Amino acid sequence: NSYNLIFDLWTESDASDLVSADISVYAGEPVQQSLKNSARVTGFVKDADGNPVPNADVELNTYSGRLGFMVSTDSTGFYYVDIPGSDGLINLVGGQETLYNPSKYFIIVDADGYNYYYNDSFIINRGETLVHNVELTPAGVITPYAQDWEFNVSEYYGFWWLRVSDDWTKVLATQAKHNPELGLPADFYLLNAETGEELWSYHTEDQCWGSDLSNDGSMAVTGCNDNNIYAVNADSGNLIWSYDSPNINRDASLSNNGKYLVSGPVDGGMFGLFNAETGELLKDFNDQNEWLRNSVFSPDDSRFYVSLGYGYLGAYDTLTGEKLWDDYTGEFLLYMGVDNNGNLYGSGKGRILYSWDSDGNVRWSFREPDHLSGTGAVSSDGSVVAIGSVGAWVYYFNASNGEVLWRRHLDGAENAGHNAVSITPHGETLAVGAAPDNALYVFDSKGNTIFQNTAPLNPDPVLDLKWSGIGAEASAGTQKGVMCTVISNDGSRIIAAYGDDTIRSFTRI
Repeated sequence: NSYNLIFDLWTESDASDLVSADISVYAGEPVQQSLKNSARVTGFVKDADGNPVPNADVELNTYSGRLGFMVSTDSTGFYYVDIPGSDGLINLVGGQETLYNPSKYFIIVDADGYNYYYNDSFIINRGETLVHNVELTPAGVITPYAQDWEFNVSEYYGFWWLRVSDDWTKVLATQAKHNPELGLPADFYLLNAETGEELWSYHTEDQCWGSDLSNDGSMAVTGCNDNNIYAVNADSGNLIWSYDSPNINRDASLSNNGKYLVSGPVDGGMFGLFNAETGELLKDFNDQNEWLRNSVFSPDDSRFYVSLGYGYLGAYDTLTGEKLWDDYTGEFLLYMGVDNNGNLYGSGKGRILYSWDSDGNVRWSFREPDHLSGTGAVSSDGSVVAIGSVGAWVYYFNASNGEVLWRRHLDGAENAGHNAVSITPHGETLAVGAAPDNALYVFDSKGNTIFQNTAPLNPDPVLDLKWSGIGAEASAGTQKGVMCTVISNDGSRIIAAYGDDTIRSFTRI
C-alpha cells in the first residue's frame, strides 16, 4: 500500500549540482465528493434583429472542460442552467494552488444557421443568478467536402505523419505508433497527392517518427527507430544518403530552402545540422544531455529551434551554429511552429502553450486546463494559433496575446489525433483529426463545423499487434483515429492519415 518516488534534480548541464529527493506515497481511503447545483445562469438567445432563436444548444462548462451542463432554448429563446457555484468549485480543490482559475465557467451556444458562440468570463457564486443574454449572428454559406481518393496498406503500423509539397502534387506518409516499442519493420510512402497513386515506398527496420518533404517535392527525409536517417530522391525513390545514428532517431526537419537538415542523435552530439543534399554533418551539438524530440526552422531559414527530451528549448543560428537563446519548458514540446514575424509557438507535455518573440522573450503563455496538447498549428501570418488536446478539446487563440477566441469539444472523441491539427495561412480554416473514432472535423475561424466525416475502422487483423500490443493500455486514442491532417493554403483540399493503415483525401465541393 505504498511506494517510493526518487526525483533527481539539477540545473547545470553536466548535472554537477544534482540532488535527489526520495518521496514516499501511501494509499488512502477514497472519498467521493460532489457539488450540488447552487447558482443559476439564465437569459435569452436572439438574433441580431431581436428574434428568438429556439432549440439552440446552451452549454456551461467548468474551465477545465470536464464538467458540463447543457440545455436548449424554448420557443421564446429563453434558457436557464443550474450549476454549482464558483466558490464551491474553489472549496472542492481544498484551497490548493492551481495553475488556472478553477472557479471560472465558459458558455457555448450552438444553433443551426448561426455562428458558434463562446464566452469564458463567468464567475458566479452560490445563491446568485446571472443574466447572460446572447446575440447570435448568421453563419455564412457552408461549402462541404467530399472524399476523392483513399490509399490503404496492410502493415503493422498506422500512418503517423503526412508532409505535402508546396504545389500539392506529392505527399509523404510515414508509419509509427504511440507508444513506440513495437519494434517491427515499417515503410514510408510517397503518393501522388492528386490521385492517391503510390509513386514508391521505402522499407525500414522500424517505425519513423521523424519525417519531412522538401517544399519543392524533390527530397524526402525520415528519422527512424532503426537508428538511421534516410534521405531519398522523391522523384525516383532511390536513396541519396543515410546516416547511422548512435541511438533511435525521433525527428528530422528540413529547412524551407531544402539545404539543411536538423536531426539526431549524431556522433558527438544529441542533435546535428546536416547538409541536406550530401548528408555531410556540418555541426554537432552536445551542450545538453537530452535527446532531440522536435525541431523547426524559421520561415527565412536564418535560425532553427530544438526541443529536447527534458524540456530544454534552444534557438540556433543556421549558418554559424551559434546559440541565440534558450529556455526550459518543463517537458518537451510536441508541437512547435514559427510565424512569418519570427514568433515561436510551442506546447506539449508541460500542458502550457507558449509564444516567444525572436529574442526568446515569452510574449504570453496559456495553461491548458483539461490535458496536454499533442498537436497544434499557427497561421503563417501570425494572427491565430490552434491546439488539440488529449482531452479532445480544440482551442483557437489570438496569436498576438493568447486570448482564447473559442474552444469546442470533439464530440464522442477521446482525444485529438497525435499530429492532427492543420491550418490555412490566415487561419480561416482548421482541419482536426479525432481519436479513437476515425473522425475528421473542419472548422472555420468562428468555430463553426463546416464538415465532419467518420470513416469505418479497418478490420485488417494485421493491426491486432498494434491494437493489443505495447502502448494500447495508454489510450485507444493513441492507436486509432485520425493521426495527422494537412490542409492546402486555400483550404480546398485536406489529406488525413489514419491509425488503421489508411490515407484519405477530401476536396471542397
